[in-house]
This record gives sequence, structure tokens and C-alpha cells, in this order.
Amino acid sequence: MSKQLIYVGGYASPEMEGIQLFTLDLTSGQLTYVKGVKEVENPSFLILTKDFQRLYAVVEVSEHQGNSGGGVVGYSISEEGRTLNPLNNQPTNGNHPCHLSLSHSEDALFVANYSGGSVAAYQVMKDGNLSGPSDFHQHHGSSVNLKRQEGPHAHMAHLTPDGRHLLVTDLGTDQLMVYQINSQGKLDLIKDRCLKLPAGSGPRHLTFSHSNKSMYLINELGNTILTFPVGEDGLPAKEFTQEIKTLPDDFSEESTTADIHVHPNGKFLYGTNRGHDSFCCYRILPDERLELIGHVPTGGQSPRNFSIHPDGKWLVVAHQVSGNILSFAIDQETGMLKQSDNQKLNLQPSCVQFGHPSH
Repeated sequence: MSKQLIYVGGYASPEMEGIQLFTLDLTSGQLTYVKGVKEVENPSFLILTKDFQRLYAVVEVSEHQGNSGGGVVGYSISEEGRTLNPLNNQPTNGNHPCHLSLSHSEDALFVANYSGGSVAAYQVMKDGNLSGPSDFHQHHGSSVNLKRQEGPHAHMAHLTPDGRHLLVTDLGTDQLMVYQINSQGKLDLIKDRCLKLPAGSGPRHLTFSHSNKSMYLINELGNTILTFPVGEDGLPAKEFTQEIKTLPDDFSEESTTADIHVHPNGKFLYGTNRGHDSFCCYRILPDERLELIGHVPTGGQSPRNFSIHPDGKWLVVAHQVSGNILSFAIDQETGMLKQSDNQKLNLQPSCVQFGHPSH
């Protein structure tokens, strides 16, 4: 298993290949184009099932099949991972869906609508098709950044590690919304566990430490990462214990963050800066606070989503503006990144996800 399949999604018209398959050579880091999938508009975020047999993608638009709002579409994946066969698609009832997650049992799917400022839930049938929206929650409010926070903007729908709650970042209201997932796969808002973040932060993505005792939240507008202790109930505390900058002290130009992931060995954390166009690399200390290792250029403009291979040796990042994906070798001892390969796409790539091992 010297190669691994990668699925790349991004911004493309239906006649373009909005989802593209590549292989990553796990020895050299070389990226090789395999094939593409057309007839889906702006599949800007993708998610795969644990067995790599199904893929779901958002349709990040404001009108989908004659209905207001975006969509979500599913595909069954052939055994070797190289053929995507369309399943059904459903409306999200909110504009510009931008993130998806599956329940631990993979019988429910959750979608964050960015422009709509809402979250929708679906039942996943045994054949992989999606029910119509089984639940829907509209967020309300605004915050201090008049251009970006004029209303709610749900940016991520992330399960807690125990799978009992859904955490939804709202960039527009500076809140982290906390929902309990009930036995029907529907969402119950827990108002007294929602977090109010510093004004103007613009929370975007989050992840958890390997011990599940800390949550790291990256703020798009504030260019910071906040560390929250996680309680016995699996939910973050109301107050953060650390705030660390994602940009160098001497950088004063415009920049916003995008994605955040913990390395598979649990020792390092990475984020992306768009504008500075860099990775911010941190060491996770024994008390799970972060210590800056350094910044590494991402090799393109506007790095969005990135994924780390499960063996921890490779990272692949998508650049929305320059239209390229790059592979980086990860030093297992220091956590630093070294650029390996660079591939230009006929697509504005925004998401990369690892799939099947490929021979």
C-alpha cells in the first residue's frame, strides 16, 4: 500500500470536475491525478464514511434544483475507490452549506449552512441515500464586524468525541452552539452550554486533543486559537484557558484563518492562515496548552482545508485562490513541514480527504 487515494472538492460549475481524485505516493509525496466527477456545483466540503464506501458533498449555492438554499449529495464508491456513483441529493434549506459531519453510527448526517446561518440534520438510509431534512435549527444574532458578522453564519458542525453532542461554530454571532443528538438523530439545543466568544473572533473550525480533555477552536477573524478544557460530560467549559495567535508578531496585513487539525501522534497541532498563506505549527504540551513551533509557507494562495494522513507522515492542503494542492512531509520529531509536490487543478480546491489505500 504505497499509495493512498485523495478526494478533492472545491468551487466549480456543473460542467467542470468539481470532485477530483488523486493518489498520494506515501514514499515520495508525489500527487497524481486519477479522474474527476462532473455535474455537481461547488462541492466545497466532502466527507467519507469510515469504510470509504460512500462520500457526501455539500452543494454550496443559494439555489439548488429550483429551491432556495444549497444542497447535499451522496455517492457510493466502487471497491477500488476510483468510481463515484451518484446517490440522491437533498436541499439544506439554507444558503451556502459549507460543512458536513456524520454521526458515529453513520445513520445521521449534519450540515452547516454558512450564509443561511443554520444547521440541518438528515437520516442516512441503509443504501446510503439521505432522507429529507429531519431537523432544522435557525441561528439568530450578529456581532461587531459589520462586513462579516451582520447575521448568523454557521461554519462547522462537529461531533464531540463521544458522539453525543453536535458543536456548531457560528462565525456571525461569535458563538459555539451546543446541540444534544437525541435517539432519533434530531438536535436539541442546550442553551446553557453554548459558548459566547470574544467579540469579533469569528469562530470557524475546532478539533479535540487525543485525550479528549481539551478542545481547540480556531477563529477566522480574530486569527487566534482558543484552548478549552473539556468536562466529564464531554463538553467544553465556558472559559478558555489559553489564547494564542496564528500570525507572526511582525505581520500586519489582512489575513484570516481556515482549518485546524491535531497530528495523529497527538503531539502537534496545525492551522492555516489565508493572506499570510502559511501553516501555524504548534507543539501540544503535557498540560495540552499550545507552544508555537513556527510558520511554514503553504505554497499557494488562500489555504483552506487540509488533511493529515493517518500514519502522520504526510499532509495535503488545498488552495482556493491559486487552484493548487500540495503535499508536505511531516517531521515526526519536530512537527515541522517540508514541501514535497505541487499540482495545479482546473478547480478552486477547498477540501481534501483521504480515501482508500491504492496499489
